[in-house]
Amino acid sequence: MRFGDRQFYLDWWNSKSMATYYRNWNLVVHEWLYTYVYKDLSEMIPGKRGRKIAQLTVFFLSAAVHEYWFGVAFRTFYPVMFALYFICGGTFFFVSRLIKMDQAWNVVMWFNLMIGNGMFVALYSMEWYAQQRCAPSFESELLDMLVPRSWMCK
Repeated sequence: MRFGDRQFYLDWWNSKSMATYYRNWNLVVHEWLYTYVYKDLSEMIPGKRGRKIAQLTVFFLSAAVHEYWFGVAFRTFYPVMFALYFICGGTFFFVSRLIKMDQAWNVVMWFNLMIGNGMFVALYSMEWYAQQRCAPSFESELLDMLVPRSWMCK
């Protein structure tokens, strides 16, 4: 009854670049995204342009799936996870190539993880409490689900 793949993750905490961090964080998901999304898209669209489009698509899919699972878990739509993964994470991925010192990059990575996790906890708990304590803002059930209640709650 043990997990068969002993390399579910590698030492992501020692990563020396953003690309290494994403590769080592979750090997199963990385391999799937690389094989079925990144590799296929970069082969369909040749050159550097294809690689950039493939990277953006992988970031978008990863952010959308993370947002979906948070939405299912909290029974709400609050696109914080999507924004932090796709916009902030994607931007940091491209900007992180400018950091040449390995130790400096690792410090920046840990700083980003702490800030990001703090934002996740703070914003999602704020929305969860708004869902529990505030009346629906809209009569439409769909609109009430899509617009975060914490934005309208007083």
